[in-house]
Amino acid sequence: MKKLTFGIDIDGVLRDFLGGCLEIYRGEKGVLKDRESCTSYDLEDSFPDIPNATEYFLNGWRRDEILLNGKAMPNAVSSFNILSEIGHTIIITHQVGYENQKLTLQWLHKNNVQFDDICFIKEKWRVVGLDFFLDDSPYKFKGCTAETGVLIDAPYNRDVNLEELISGSKCARIMRCKSLYDFTTQLASGKIQKL
Repeated sequence: MKKLTFGIDIDGVLRDFLGGCLEIYRGEKGVLKDRESCTSYDLEDSFPDIPNATEYFLNGWRRDEILLNGKAMPNAVSSFNILSEIGHTIIITHQVGYENQKLTLQWLHKNNVQFDDICFIKEKWRVVGLDFFLDDSPYKFKGCTAETGVLIDAPYNRDVNLEELISGSKCARIMRCKSLYDFTTQLASGKIQKL
């Protein structure tokens, strides 16, 4: 099998960023809010009772708790390491700022994630030569040149029309998978193949 190149997002694919936000929210506000109620990718919309929610979660101890101590998505690390064994893996993230990047690198090390390269970049479409690009944000597929885009399921992307998503990208195809584990399982079984 030809070596494949995977571009894999961290937050929402490897690390449970939303779960970390929800845990902090429950602990500080004393309000039970479930994942399914977060139907917007924008934290300001998903947490309307927190002014400047993005800043609230990505500063100080909250940022450290989410980016360094956040849980991995179920079966994500073992799935990622399987992909690393069969191909060249590139982790793509757009965490802004030195401290956020440092915490993300520490999180990867702490969770024994083995990777070949990492790109801290907001415009993920700039990373070329990918066979597969996996992300939970539909916005990150705009201009994407990977052969296959894989939208990882999240409450905030379930209403996304894949035909519209592919028309805004340069991908040959875009598909949905429930998780990184689901993608890896389908790839290993031959249900998903390189174009």
